[in-house]
Amino acid sequence: MKLGLFVLVGGRSKLRLGLTVLAMTVFVSGQGFAFGDMGKAPTVQGTYVSMEGGFLLLNDDEIFGFGKSNSETNFRNILVSPDDGYFAGGMIGYASTEPLIPGLWFKRIEGYALHERAEDSTSSRASGGGSIGLTDVDPSALITALNDRGRAGASRDATEFGLKFEQDTIYDPTWSITWVLSPFVRLTDEDAFGACDCARRTGNVDSWLAGALIDAEPEKWISPNVALVGRLGAGLYGFNGDGTFRSHGIGFGGGPDPLAAHLTDSDSGVGFRGQLGAGLKFKVGRSGLLETFAEAACSSASSSCGTATRSSPPRKRRPTS
Repeated sequence: MKLGLFVLVGGRSKLRLGLTVLAMTVFVSGQGFAFGDMGKAPTVQGTYVSMEGGFLLLNDDEIFGFGKSNSETNFRNILVSPDDGYFAGGMIGYASTEPLIPGLWFKRIEGYALHERAEDSTSSRASGGGSIGLTDVDPSALITALNDRGRAGASRDATEFGLKFEQDTIYDPTWSITWVLSPFVRLTDEDAFGACDCARRTGNVDSWLAGALIDAEPEKWISPNVALVGRLGAGLYGFNGDGTFRSHGIGFGGGPDPLAAHLTDSDSGVGFRGQLGAGLKFKVGRSGLLETFAEAACSSASSSCGTATRSSPPRKRRPTS
């Protein structure tokens, strides 16, 4: 099956290609499994659950790991790019034929949890008179090592929790739009390191986002067993991030460590979040549903603490003593 890809312009974006499968019905007063991702749930009364997972593609900054040179000058940057990985999550929901809270519009509520992870690593040896270079986190010092091996790695983890308050506008038995109000909290943890045999530098940024989205999710059944579904959403959020950056030399004995440094940083603000997705929903058996989908999301602003990129890559050799 071919899945469409969607690209949104923004400060940070991601693409999810995935599969959502209804696991089981906890309690449904009617017949059939209920599904709570894109579009309406096929039950109008009862509790339902689903699970999802798939491939994650991020569009974010590359991270400097270390410098490499064939001599002792003119270093080139060795970068890591944790821009692909996986996601997995689950949802539980409850549907009613009447507003769940008298006077309010929604007839369905869902709670979800989603985890995303991406990572990358590399290593490279400088031989034949070549050098590996590493700066401290200021950066105010550079250390170089002949015929050494440089190592670098980075990872990005994000966990999101949220609620979805939903109401369906049904135009005919095959065509509907689901309107969604979704408050959410998103926690992220980014780690990176660059190292050689004589030095190591690390960076960590922890941040949180909290906000709300408004989504429209159209659903069109093109046959008795197959439907086209989609999602278009936008919202606002606030964020806060804290970064810690450390560097140190290895094997300097009792002498001064030219790379010893420890910095902290923080950032906060407000941003815009957008979502665009499409998929196919299939009836499986008498009461199951399965959905394949592609979804892109973008964020206009995020913490500028910047994992490990605070360390400038080396351009030329500087004395270490």
